[in-house]
Amino acid sequence: MKLWSTRISGRNRFLKSLLLNMSVVILVIWGVGIWHSRNLLPTGSDDRAPDFELNGIDGRSYGLHRSEGTVFLYFFAPWCSVCKISISNLNDLPSETDQKQVHVYAVALDWKSIAEVEHFISKQDLEVPVLMGTRDTAKDFRIQAFPTYYVLDDTKRIMHRNVGYSTSLGIRWNFAKARAGGFGFQFLQFLFE
Repeated sequence: MKLWSTRISGRNRFLKSLLLNMSVVILVIWGVGIWHSRNLLPTGSDDRAPDFELNGIDGRSYGLHRSEGTVFLYFFAPWCSVCKISISNLNDLPSETDQKQVHVYAVALDWKSIAEVEHFISKQDLEVPVLMGTRDTAKDFRIQAFPTYYVLDDTKRIMHRNVGYSTSLGIRWNFAKARAGGFGFQFLQFLFE
């Protein structure tokens, strides 16, 4: 009987230790994300995101403030290894639902040639427009690391921003929250579109 109770208490110690270690790792990752985001454009402000007029790889011209509805901007560099892993998560975002426009743009920065960006995109199976960003675009959005993304509401105010890898669920979570104007029933509806 004593052996059995020793096993249970040993298992409890192991589970407590595992839970504590996982909590510390999650807290560190969250803290690093907050630290990396500190110099980005602020959220919760009445200021609108900077406008741009950029050419896409498809040859079309895209203007941010001409895009009606919610906008998701994903800034990447073709040499970025984290971007290679996370950019395909953009395909999981809805493009249009219930008469509400949703625009998802991947914006290439720090590229040497259009061919370099095309080569990167060809390996990603990306279904969203890819725009050719400029140094001014990077400066306007304060991009210092890749990937960086911004979620803008329909008035182009910044609702969320992040630097580094984001899971598909994390991207959908922040996007749904911005589209619904916060938490609530509509948030859950947008999350599972």
